Amino acid sequence: LKRTCASGRQRPPVGGHAVAGRGGAGRDAAMKLAPEKLEAALEALAGEEGQSYTELNLNGIRLGEQGAEKLASALASATSLTKLTLTANKLSNNDAVWIATAVQRHALLTHLDLSCNQVWEAGSLKLRGLLETNTVLTTLKLDSNRLGPQGSGFLAAGLAVNRSLRWLGLAYNEVGDEGARHLAAALEKNTALRTLNLQCNDIKAAGALCIAGALAKNSSLSELELTANEFGDEGAEALAEAMKENFALTKLDMFGCEADREIEKRIQAALERNVTTMASPMEWLTGKLPCCVARQ
Repeated sequence: LKRTCASGRQRPPVGGHAVAGRGGAGRDAAMKLAPEKLEAALEALAGEEGQSYTELNLNGIRLGEQGAEKLASALASATSLTKLTLTANKLSNNDAVWIATAVQRHALLTHLDLSCNQVWEAGSLKLRGLLETNTVLTTLKLDSNRLGPQGSGFLAAGLAVNRSLRWLGLAYNEVGDEGARHLAAALEKNTALRTLNLQCNDIKAAGALCIAGALAKNSSLSELELTANEFGDEGAEALAEAMKENFALTKLDMFGCEADREIEKRIQAALERNVTTMASPMEWLTGKLPCCVARQ
């Protein structure tokens, strides 16, 4: 847990070991939360002092449905919370519903990490509703949740109308070509998303063609991760053609996609063109231009 202290002095958290944070007028006090401290932490979060917490990391705690329900209730009091990390908690569809409902009502939460859980189709349906109505959340990480084509389709429907999300992580979710088609359709409409991670999602040539079609129309996405999707030369060629019309994308990772090196060079050239066009005067002066990646 991290909480802000307006006086500038370190305030000890509930249990655990306090570590001084950084800051100007307000400093952070952090604690490494042990599983047995979960009940006390949730009580603190739900109490008056919960209003001062800004971050909550429950990585690997294994909340379960009862814990997820209690956490969702506690979040109503944690009005200053901006970052919630719930990775590797074995959260199921029902748990995701509890969390998504609580986040939907939260006014300040910008970062939600549900990676490495069991948020399947039903859970992603609730997250679709979150994306459709929430105007605060900027980062959503759902890596390794086995969403599948249907689950990613639900998320894509929410993404199509969302105007706040900047970072979406969907790596290792068995999205496939069908899921890629849904996400591509969303990218044609979405104007807010900057980074999309689709690493290792069994996307073949058909899915890559859909993504390429979206890139030709999208003018906001700047980073796309397609590592370990074996779409080969056909998919890579479609991406290369799309880059002729795309002037926003500056990073594209194609490691392990089994594409011809000459095609990758064309993509690399287009990325470098975009980097050069979009670089700020300070980046030119310092030589610290954003990197671009198109590798085999």
